Amino acid sequence: MNYFFRLLVAASFLLLFIVVTGCAQKHVQSSSESTETTCVQGTVKYKNPINSNMTIFPKATVSTNVKGIVSAKTNSKGNYCLKVPLGNNKIDLKVQGPVFLNDKSYVCSGSASNINLPAGSKTCGKDCVKADIKADYCREIVPIRRGR
Repeated sequence: MNYFFRLLVAASFLLLFIVVTGCAQKHVQSSSESTETTCVQGTVKYKNPINSNMTIFPKATVSTNVKGIVSAKTNSKGNYCLKVPLGNNKIDLKVQGPVFLNDKSYVCSGSASNINLPAGSKTCGKDCVKADIKADYCREIVPIRRGR
């Protein structure tokens, strides 16, 4: 009887947990309530840690933290276009990515602050706000070698 009572209590808690956590309705966004966006686009360059020249930064991640993290990757020419939900007047952008030079690995990062966003919906490639970003800080990644 004691075993049956414990089993019943455990099953009740399991059922309660499933009802509370697993049965929440998921909200599916219809096309009529889709989020409108504005955009920021530009070019990203990093300060080369070997010769200090500003160099195009491909495959870097540009991000901002508005209504969750919004991010975009730069293309082979260092260009990006970031779609940002409407309702934000100013944003800060961060950039970070890997750089491989002379058999060494680096992570370069930078930022751009207080970028004013226009009111109204904008589309990438057309009428976005222009914001070029410089990644001034690069640090070498030294592999950790473990003894055998």
